[in-house]
Amino acid sequence: MEVELEGIPTDATISVVQKSLVLQKLRKAARQLGHDLVPLEGVDYRVETPCSFVRKLINIPPTKQHRVQNLWYLFWTFLGCFTAVSTVACLSQFVFAPNGFPIIYGALGASSSLIFAKPELVTSQPINMLVGHTIPPCIGVVCQLLFPDTLWLAAALAVSVSVTVMELIDCQNPPGGAMALLYVTTEVVHAQQFQFVLATLFSFAILMVCAFIVNNLPKSRVYPQYWIPWWK
Repeated sequence: MEVELEGIPTDATISVVQKSLVLQKLRKAARQLGHDLVPLEGVDYRVETPCSFVRKLINIPPTKQHRVQNLWYLFWTFLGCFTAVSTVACLSQFVFAPNGFPIIYGALGASSSLIFAKPELVTSQPINMLVGHTIPPCIGVVCQLLFPDTLWLAAALAVSVSVTVMELIDCQNPPGGAMALLYVTTEVVHAQQFQFVLATLFSFAILMVCAFIVNNLPKSRVYPQYWIPWWK
C-alpha cells in the first residue's frame, strides 16, 4: 500500500514547527497502514533533556501572521452562535429548568465557537461533537460516583480519561473535556447523574440543527465537511 508523505522535509536541521508537521504526517501514514498503535520508526519517543527542552521553547517562532476575517463571514459566525445559544437558553429557562432539568452548560459556548467560527476543523464535525457530548459526560458521572469526596482525583481522572478515549478513537473534541470536568466540579448537577448526559445530548441536537441551517445558508460555507469518518 502506498502512503502519501509529500511535504516532509529531508533536511535534518528543521524547525520545531516543521518537526510537528512531520510527526502529524507520519502519524497519518501509520493510520493508513493500520499501525497507529505501533511506535513509528524514526520517531524519537524519549523525554527531552533539560537543555533540549529549553532549546525547543527558544526555537518556537515568536509571532504568527493572522488574517482578519471579512465582515460577511463574521456576520454568519455571530448569527450562528446567537441562534444556537439563545435557542438552548430559552428552552432551558422556560421549559426544562423549572422542572429541574437545565440543558444549558458552559461547554456549549466552546462548541458554538468551534462550529460557527471554524466549521472546517476536524474537531467541529458532527461525529466529533457527538462523541464530545456523550462519552466525556458519562466518564464525568462515573468518576464523580466513584470518588464523591475526592474532588481532585475525580476531576483529574474525568478529564484525562475523556481526552485519552477521544484520542484513541480519533474523535477529539475540546468541549468534551470541559463537559467531564463541569459535571465533577458542579455540585448542583450531581443529583442528575446520567440525566446530565441526556441534557447534553439535547443541547447538542439543537446546536446541530442550527449549525446545519446557518452554516449552509451562505455559499461560502459548507457544513459538515463529512458525516462519518472511515476507521481502519
